[in-house]
Amino acid sequence: MPYVTLHPGGRMCERGTFKKNFDEWLSDRGYVHPFIVIGTPGIGKSFATGSLLLYQLLHYPSEDLKVVAYFVSGKAYIFHREDRRVVFYEEQRAAVRKVNEMIRRGIVGYIIFDISENSIHIMDLPYVWGIVLISSPNVKKFHEFAKQRQDTLPIYMNCYEDAEFKAALVLERHLQVVNNQIKLEDVNLESDWKVLKERIRMIGPLPRYALASEATYKKRVEEVTRALLLMPDDFGYCMRVLANPHEEGTTHKLVKLVRCEVKDKFRCRNRVTSIYVLKELAKKLRQAHLRRSLIYYILCGAREMCAGLLEELGLDAFMLREAVDTLVEHFEHLPNEKEAKRESVLSQGGAEGRVPTIISEFASDGPKQELKTGRLYKPLIPNFPLVDGFFVVEGKGPKTIVLLQITKAKEHHTNKTTVREFRDYMGEVFEDWENIEGSYSWEIIYIQHADSTAIKKRLRCASSRYAANDTDLALWDRIHQYQVTLNSDTASEFISRSSDPREA
Repeated sequence: MPYVTLHPGGRMCERGTFKKNFDEWLSDRGYVHPFIVIGTPGIGKSFATGSLLLYQLLHYPSEDLKVVAYFVSGKAYIFHREDRRVVFYEEQRAAVRKVNEMIRRGIVGYIIFDISENSIHIMDLPYVWGIVLISSPNVKKFHEFAKQRQDTLPIYMNCYEDAEFKAALVLERHLQVVNNQIKLEDVNLESDWKVLKERIRMIGPLPRYALASEATYKKRVEEVTRALLLMPDDFGYCMRVLANPHEEGTTHKLVKLVRCEVKDKFRCRNRVTSIYVLKELAKKLRQAHLRRSLIYYILCGAREMCAGLLEELGLDAFMLREAVDTLVEHFEHLPNEKEAKRESVLSQGGAEGRVPTIISEFASDGPKQELKTGRLYKPLIPNFPLVDGFFVVEGKGPKTIVLLQITKAKEHHTNKTTVREFRDYMGEVFEDWENIEGSYSWEIIYIQHADSTAIKKRLRCASSRYAANDTDLALWDRIHQYQVTLNSDTASEFISRSSDPREA
């Protein structure tokens, strides 16, 4: 049996260094180095690693090791190996006094010290016995100890991997069956694993939360979400916090420690704790950059701003809730001759997909894809017919396809050929397009810069006299048209919404 397996799931971590130093110390051939086991909060350092170290020290083959002292959760346990007895101490200071007494009597022992808020100060521990500290990556917890004892060696613990989570899941179900908590025929490991994988995707590979009750898991999701909301929209700040997560009170929920081998030495690195957190941080930083760019270009309002910049910023503006909230208030409906004024589906604040969160670029050279809500679709080919992008919104009534078109022209009438090309292209890209086209509601938003001449009337679809019942014209007639101008007025409102904490 290996002497030390520090990973909570049983994987070896610095076993050779630890055992070699321990053996030399017990045989009076060397100096015992203090060790610090460092791992992400929630991976099982106290209940798994501390207990495992205790077990293996109690079963160490040499009889020279007489005592193992285990300090955890503000309490202490002293295990006397020869007598095969354990003494519990309600106060850790009493245990320290007992350890010092045994040192004076020449008894050899080893200390496992799990650092917690209610622990004694680690500088009060004796130097003569060997010691392993167990800590989160918060340097403040062990800085003074490592400063005074510069020979302290770190041991970095990785988080659980899939194989270890699967083993834990199987063991849990086995124990539930043995204890008659569930029936064997009700066990569905495949389904349970899917649930567990989703938890890991959301909060990271942390057993304390991923393997916990539904209530504990949901509370952790709320804590992670709150930590994300509290992160300022500043790239430099995010990088500093991710490098030193414990400088902030909440950001350690977004970061995990990873053990890496660098030039034959083990080092620790910080990584974002989960796929969900990574995507949310990326979106947050991208939106922060977009806000700065959008405000700048809108306020410029200069003729020299090229159409490409207007197009890029105009479309991406619809991925910012503050921008959508502002722009929709400035929409001008361009009705048919007998059509009454109506509001856009984007006026429905709670509509799903009203603010897309994902950019999805598309072309017709691959397999057909499902048309999804919440994505801003951008064509990869230049001069795409009819629109520059679109997204799907689920509000009251049928789903709505919102088409976006950037234009500087006062008159930008289309023709049925353009509509036909658009329909054909969409049929090549998206599944079930014929049904979607007929069952969805349609809107088109003309996005214009301040230097443009505003569109005031509904744009027509030119056709020949033989096309009275043409399906292309029929689709065009179903599309509700809106116009909005990007100018300093909309920019000032947008800035106000962005800076108002009540809008967050």
